[in-house]
Amino acid sequence: MTSEMKKSNSIKRVPVKKFPFFHPFSRRLHTALLCMIGFCCTTFMRMHLAITMTCMVNSTALALEQTLPYSIDNASIIDEVKSVSDHVCAPKNSHSKVVVDYGGELVWDTNEQNLIFSGTFWGSLITVLPSMFFINRYSARYVLQGAVGIYIIMTVLTPYLAIHFGPIPVFMSRFVMGLGEGFILPANNAIIANWFPSAERSTAISLFTTGNQMAGAFGNPVAASLCKCCEKK
Repeated sequence: MTSEMKKSNSIKRVPVKKFPFFHPFSRRLHTALLCMIGFCCTTFMRMHLAITMTCMVNSTALALEQTLPYSIDNASIIDEVKSVSDHVCAPKNSHSKVVVDYGGELVWDTNEQNLIFSGTFWGSLITVLPSMFFINRYSARYVLQGAVGIYIIMTVLTPYLAIHFGPIPVFMSRFVMGLGEGFILPANNAIIANWFPSAERSTAISLFTTGNQMAGAFGNPVAASLCKCCEKK
């Protein structure tokens, strides 16, 4: 016993150097920044459709659809728009309706667009309550990786579904995206609760939620510029 006690006393304990929160080598700061960037990306993937919808939908075809019989399909409406757009100029007066068209090919009315926009909210409504059960059982980082993976897959599939299958499959993809969205905030909050002391949690939360404002401040102009540069002449 005495020899073991002597050995234990002879062992030197190396002190762990703790950096303050705002320090280049602070792992807590790195974690908060990664959460902020991830939250910015997921927010942009969710909200960019509100900007790009204007260049996906053919506004001229929607305006023309109100004057054509309901038996005419979308392809006929697009052909009609293309055939008259180069030869007919609408009279400009105070009562004429101005239609801003970016050359989109989708003929989705406002009801279908509203349904697509609501898909993520319906999905998150289902998963936000049981999200903590999965986070406590399988770890917050794994749940967060799975949720972000769902976001990425659904975002990649959205253009293909919109062109080939119509608004209902796009709504379903947004709904599945919403299922992943219900895990984003709870998983981030769990990471901050486990990694940060109580004195730094409010600062860490304010830092990672800045990603939401960054997505709106920088993401929306990027999406609008893509609509403008990809506009069909």
